[in-house]
Amino acid sequence: SLMGGRGADSAVLLPRQHHGAVQSSGWWDRGAILTGGDDGLVAMTELRKSHADPAKAVRVFRGHKKSVTSIHINRKSGVAYSSSRDMTLKSWKPSSSAPVGNFLGHTLTVMAVGCDREGLMVA
Repeated sequence: SLMGGRGADSAVLLPRQHHGAVQSSGWWDRGAILTGGDDGLVAMTELRKSHADPAKAVRVFRGHKKSVTSIHINRKSGVAYSSSRDMTLKSWKPSSSAPVGNFLGHTLTVMAVGCDREGLMVA
């Protein structure tokens, strides 16, 4: 579940989108979150607007071969980035299930990802 600002009464139960543990998460725009899991998936979930509405699975992004270690979202460019134990970074757009960019060349696990405000520099 995901905790809101009012304690246990505002916990949100997320739909099961991962096989295994969730390793990272980030807030997407307009009431949605991205989660990265041990299964190598990045999943987008739209949060409910009230306690009567369930959270809704929106999209699953596939491309990593191992656990997703970190997620960074650049709202200005509308791109999300993920890092993985498969030694890659990937970039994603909400309109596509496949990565729109692959960053290769690391020789060890990539534990974190970030980018500048414009989304031009990724580290």
